[in-house]
Amino acid sequence: MKMKVAVRIRPAVNPENRICISTDKSTVSIFNRENIAENITYEFPTLFDVNSLQKDVYTDLIQPEIKHILEGQNVSIFAYGGTGSGKTHTILGSPSDPGIISRLIQDLLDAFHCQMDHSYKLTLSYLELYNEKIRDLINDKNEDLAIRQDVHQNVFVPNLTEKEVESFQDFSKIFGATSEIRSSSKSKTLSHVNSSHSHGIILLKVIRSECNTSKRHISKVFLVDLASAEKYDSTGNEGTRCKEINKSLSAFIDVIAAINHGSRHIPFRNGKLTRLLQNSLSGSSHIVMIANVAPEEEHYHNTYCTLNFASEHKKFVENPTVNELATAYNIKLPKSKQKQDKSQKEKTKLITDSVLDKSKIDDLKCKLLNMKESLITQSSSKTKVSPKLQKPKVLHKTFKKDTETKFNATIKDCAASENKEKKHRAQVLQLLNSQSENDLLLLHTVGKRRAQLIIKWTQNHEPFQRIEDLLQIPELGQKYLTQFLYHNHLTDVNKENL
Repeated sequence: MKMKVAVRIRPAVNPENRICISTDKSTVSIFNRENIAENITYEFPTLFDVNSLQKDVYTDLIQPEIKHILEGQNVSIFAYGGTGSGKTHTILGSPSDPGIISRLIQDLLDAFHCQMDHSYKLTLSYLELYNEKIRDLINDKNEDLAIRQDVHQNVFVPNLTEKEVESFQDFSKIFGATSEIRSSSKSKTLSHVNSSHSHGIILLKVIRSECNTSKRHISKVFLVDLASAEKYDSTGNEGTRCKEINKSLSAFIDVIAAINHGSRHIPFRNGKLTRLLQNSLSGSSHIVMIANVAPEEEHYHNTYCTLNFASEHKKFVENPTVNELATAYNIKLPKSKQKQDKSQKEKTKLITDSVLDKSKIDDLKCKLLNMKESLITQSSSKTKVSPKLQKPKVLHKTFKKDTETKFNATIKDCAASENKEKKHRAQVLQLLNSQSENDLLLLHTVGKRRAQLIIKWTQNHEPFQRIEDLLQIPELGQKYLTQFLYHNHLTDVNKENL
């Protein structure tokens, strides 16, 4: 996944208002409230000052992504910032000054006509995520939609309306009737009367079909107008409303931070927004993050937080991949099935790299001893030689020595595996008794809820003596223990039984 971060500063609404930031080429400076005499300076590879145009933002950030979309790669575009910072204007624009979505649709349709070896199909979906409820904005009868995952690990929203777009007129007809429906606060905020408190998500699907084969590739383009981070004293919203908005946004920020820090556990399921975007935030997407800030001093808190977020998360993560659709001639097994097949192949080997329990090591020792005696017996026995054939030279001592060497090496490997398992179990047990949520989240299958259950149990009872003591927690049963042991490489459990 490649993340591209840019900062855009909108012009001041009222020139008489005091300005808290200044720009110089690629740097942004904001005064320090702790010491008014000094400034805090940030540097960004892409910076759009108050004189930048919608066309500049699109040409520099979005237009280069079209080639990735046509190749079947996912692209996600986020507008991030505080209330009144210009996020919605960046994404949607106006009839006289179109935003990203209008320009992208037009360029995609133009690009389709230039492709001779492929045919393309473009569909549009538009949804709103408000208070953790998904609403279809094209068909407003579809409210509180669910999120599902298919056998190919693709996350999708059942019953979400998809409209095919064959011309820009089709797009205008579909999108124009829905762009004003998004939920806004029933009591207008102090800072921005039209401030949107929901995540607006536009989903474009580009399906590429090769003319001479049955192969198809699909790319998803998410354009997300993120809800504003709320602060009561600047917006006038009630505390409950602020908590609803900030919880969803916080889950998104946590996922971005976990990905950039290389965490083993990515909390996609902490919010519906991150769950919906899971495929596009986990290695198969290009990401464009536009951090929008307002220059007025009254927006100082949101501007300061937005600049910190943008500065912290501007890094390269991993290479994107192409999403190939399964067809009748090209069926791709789910990842879970692929892992099962791979596991079955590995089990055919005499000695594998997996951790073996003590009983299997004892059985292996017996088999190796029998094999050793059989090989020595065969090597020492006299064989009849045909008079027409020359008797081969057999070095009995060398053969016997090599056999014993291989046997001893195998025994050492088994012992090392046993010691490795004991050490690994001790480390896992230490994490279970750490009473630290961050440490527990390092373990596979342990989410936030289970971590809290484990911490609560260890606080009220004595520490776990064995990993299997997890069964003492009423909410965790035998099935979960089996999954925990398997996914943390603590036992040779057949995955088909999970």
